[in-house]
Amino acid sequence: MARLPLLAGIAAAAALGGALYLAWQDLRPVPREAASPAQAAAPAPAPEPAAQPQPAATVWPPLFGEPQPPSAQASTPTPPAPPAAAAPPVSGLGYSLVGLFESEAGKWAILSHPTGSALLREGDTLAPGLVVAKITEEGIWFGEADTQQFLAFPDP
Repeated sequence: MARLPLLAGIAAAAALGGALYLAWQDLRPVPREAASPAQAAAPAPAPEPAAQPQPAATVWPPLFGEPQPPSAQASTPTPPAPPAAAAPPVSGLGYSLVGLFESEAGKWAILSHPTGSALLREGDTLAPGLVVAKITEEGIWFGEADTQQFLAFPDP
């Protein structure tokens, strides 16, 4: 019983060696002179004395497709994109802050406008480019960190 693991290890090493040998046979370069057994049995033609012997080129299987010549692409630089349009000022859109509401679900702000009222929470969009960033007790912050606008309660 103590020899069984040893014999199994030797058998596994032999199988691995055989598999590696077969893989080497498949992947090794084939000389151009002995491409087929019928050609190998035929008598070799007499070499020409003036020709220089060339080393046999290694023929590799095309793993990633056939090589292609580089394509000629016009390298025209692309013009830089125009800067994004700045968001309009909140005070100029006619909105006024009417009230704030806070619950476990979040904070809400009530805005009044001549066309109607709006109920907003953080992340909502009031107008293109005006996204509610933060709602505090003092008012509402719109926009990103570098271009924030504040809308406070109107003076009484």
